[in-house]
Amino acid sequence: MKKIIIVFLFISILILSSYVQADSTQVLTFNTTQSDVNKNLSETSYSSNVRVQEIRQDPFPVNPGEYVDIYMKLENNGQAITNPRFDLIMKYPFTLDASSSDINSNLLSIDTGEKRTLHYKIRVDNQALSGNYEVEYRAYNSQSIYYPYFFKIKVADVTSSFDVAIQDISKSGVTIGLSNTGTTNAQSITLRLSKQADFTNFGYNSYIIGNLNAGDDTSVEVNVLPKDYVSGKDYNLRLSIDYTDINGYRRTADKTIILTMNNHLKNGFDELSKDIYSTPNKSNNGSNYTLWIVLAIVVLIVGFFFLRRHRKKSKWI
Repeated sequence: MKKIIIVFLFISILILSSYVQADSTQVLTFNTTQSDVNKNLSETSYSSNVRVQEIRQDPFPVNPGEYVDIYMKLENNGQAITNPRFDLIMKYPFTLDASSSDINSNLLSIDTGEKRTLHYKIRVDNQALSGNYEVEYRAYNSQSIYYPYFFKIKVADVTSSFDVAIQDISKSGVTIGLSNTGTTNAQSITLRLSKQADFTNFGYNSYIIGNLNAGDDTSVEVNVLPKDYVSGKDYNLRLSIDYTDINGYRRTADKTIILTMNNHLKNGFDELSKDIYSTPNKSNNGSNYTLWIVLAIVVLIVGFFFLRRHRKKSKWI
């Protein structure tokens, strides 16, 4: 009985593992023309013998910065072909791995009715955006005649999306709300104030935010003032959000907050302006006061020693 249970568990594990593996791969659809071309190429234009029967992507989708395996299942429906040639036309964000560069040299011939599965290893650029990228695959019958196939490799979305907004303007600063509205976590976030055309920055150029999980939000205070106050005018506050994605790559999201000047905003900026311009004066007054005290102490010390020395000379006389 125990042996039967063990065998049953072993078979169950194999079945489950096959389902897990199937979830990470995907059979791709393909066409003989690009997706933006309305009609297919006439097959009579090509005396093609070797046809693509199936294209599979593993994993599906693939993350930026990682490798994806493409399996091309081919079948020769015509006469035997010696020295067949197949080309995978790579464009950004894909790069063919060196291990796949000698596929053609290893194919001496394909006999009539023979089936082959070719394996291509492709690297995805770490800055690639999510989406379906079209790739062309060419099956040559001669040096100049080939049969084209077009399919799309799906790249996963590992980026984070951010929303920014002004929450408050007071004498303590301009409070900017930052929220991670994406589906992935963002790490080591830094908020930067890029070159401003409408504002003057009186504070730091960058602020370390830390980590924000998907759906989390935070706020930061900055000291910026508009360069003028024109009622009804739109003022653009430009921000750059640097963060590390879930694959460990640094990315930047540029954001712009548009403020339409009105009395409420003007009053808030006026309070901040008074605080910004008054703080240096207080600091200068304090430093000047300290300087005068130090100078007075030095004068007293010098005067003390001078009088002491003068009295000693008077006694000798």
